Amino acid sequence: MARAVPETARSLYRIGVNFWGLPEKEEVLKIKNKLFSAVCVLSMAVTVFAGCGNDPEGETLGDGAITYENATCESIINVADSGTVATATASNGAEVTYSVAAEEATKLTNAFNGKLSIDTDGTIRGAAEKLGKIKVNVTASAEKCEPVTAAITVSVINPYLEYQSRTLADARVGLPYAASVAYVENEDVMPEYRLIGNLPQGLTFDSASGTITGTPTDVGPGKLFTVEATAAGFTATRAQFSIDVVLNHVSSAKSKIINFGQEDGAKTLDDAFVEVNYVNQAGVAGNAAALNNNVITYELASGSTLPEGLVLYPNGAIIGKAVSRAEATFSVTATAEGCETLTRSFVLAVKPQRIKYQSIDGVLTKGEEANFSVATADAGEGVEVTYTMTEAGAAALLSEYGLKVTSAGMVTGKPTKVVKKMSFDVTAEAEGFSPRTVTMWFRINEPLQAPANNRFEAEYTELTGKSGTGYSSSPSAEAMIDSNEKSSNGAFINYMHNDTITLEFVVYAEEAAENVPLYFALGSEMGNARFTPESLGIYHYAGNTTSGTRTTVSYGSVTVEGGNTYTSFKEYRFGSVSLVKGWNVIQIAVHKNSLLGDGKTGGPGTDYMRLDTSVTLKWIPCTFNMKAED
Repeated sequence: MARAVPETARSLYRIGVNFWGLPEKEEVLKIKNKLFSAVCVLSMAVTVFAGCGNDPEGETLGDGAITYENATCESIINVADSGTVATATASNGAEVTYSVAAEEATKLTNAFNGKLSIDTDGTIRGAAEKLGKIKVNVTASAEKCEPVTAAITVSVINPYLEYQSRTLADARVGLPYAASVAYVENEDVMPEYRLIGNLPQGLTFDSASGTITGTPTDVGPGKLFTVEATAAGFTATRAQFSIDVVLNHVSSAKSKIINFGQEDGAKTLDDAFVEVNYVNQAGVAGNAAALNNNVITYELASGSTLPEGLVLYPNGAIIGKAVSRAEATFSVTATAEGCETLTRSFVLAVKPQRIKYQSIDGVLTKGEEANFSVATADAGEGVEVTYTMTEAGAAALLSEYGLKVTSAGMVTGKPTKVVKKMSFDVTAEAEGFSPRTVTMWFRINEPLQAPANNRFEAEYTELTGKSGTGYSSSPSAEAMIDSNEKSSNGAFINYMHNDTITLEFVVYAEEAAENVPLYFALGSEMGNARFTPESLGIYHYAGNTTSGTRTTVSYGSVTVEGGNTYTSFKEYRFGSVSLVKGWNVIQIAVHKNSLLGDGKTGGPGTDYMRLDTSVTLKWIPCTFNMKAED
């Protein structure tokens, strides 16, 4: 079964506000599955009081006040419904709802390619596919209270790392100390750590590993210090830590060490994983203690070694990053003033980490033999990885799309139908490794083909990220397609009344062609509308994207006939265009104008584009625009 969008998740917020309406603190509520966290950072309080009368239900309300603060509100990239602007409060306890004016909604829609909107409950709906930010005015309303508008910066960010605050082990004055803040829980990341604040005197911080070492010099209670963890693809995340420094007790009483390791055999420590930070604060010390309360120090016995990359510190902590698989048996000597020295054995296994395997976005072509590799899992040099699907998943992929995944990780077969987005799960396995399952996403296109009569239907252009504007609604993407029996294919692109909308016709020419007459079949719901290059630009790009050099197509002016609805679609000549051999993009772009009336921008309903040439032209029509997703 094809899945059109990732599973959605919701973020929760708790923001303390003091008497003056300014933020006291912000807290991110942890989601159970730890997919993401998002916050609103408040900047300025806006409070409006309004007189409130008697509630008809019998409850008496005093003066009402909505407090709504200018803020930056975050949404996580590619995570649906992961942000909110709902930070307003109503002093009379009424429920607060949120709204944005049409112009503000358009700003947000255009900034994130039609992927985001603001719901009445304040949720930032949708999943943005790019990072960025835009400031929009959002109005908070509540029953019997004056509405308040705040400037909200909607910021799409990378997910936060899974990183939590904690209290570290105590340190003792004059004795070597070791601890770590490397507690980022995300797999397959290589975080770095930045200290913000001060450590106790005598201790130093290693940003690459997050290890704290040294010999403290002053007694004192732990003061909070902040560490910022960063990693590629994630938003920097902060956590707070503290270290208490206590006196070093020294007793001359004769005593002994207890609870150190095992008298018989070797004690097994927590497993480490190759190239993954290993922080075992208790380490070999465990619950060991000297009965005279003197401090125990630990060191490797003569001839013993730890797995490469790991270090035993004098307080018993084992910290580091193992570089290869191993199962080490080693001995450690424990020493304390007035106590007999003890030596115990330990076992520490370094296991291979989970296979690294990431989702892929691929493109296949209907009817053409697929040979697409999803064999991108990494288990280390020389390790053989095999790829599998569940029996049900493999059967569905074959029956619905004519595809299968081989044990070598190749997607094979001839796709049987066109789809904008479909997905299936693949599991990567290797001996001695934990398997990993990821979701693969594919588009299945039509084959390259010649359009009938060199007509390129507008409803078959790529509409992803397009945001339309109409008289009463602002649909996006495929929702911009409207039906009309007067159009050539029974459908056309409507809602082109804004100065950000463009349509791109991507055409393959088997030979170069100079000065090819260019026609667009257009209609108007604005009466007769006269377009010029200043209000409706026509552009040519060499290649299959608009990233190259743009050439403006000159056409003077064109008057498109129409009424107050789309009553007809006619061909109009828009000058000529020179095509290069290979890929070309012809773009129609609405510019700011006043054709819609009241100074508002208007654009034409677009039926198709036609190029009058004997050169063979082809394209890949997005026919899935007119089909329901599976």
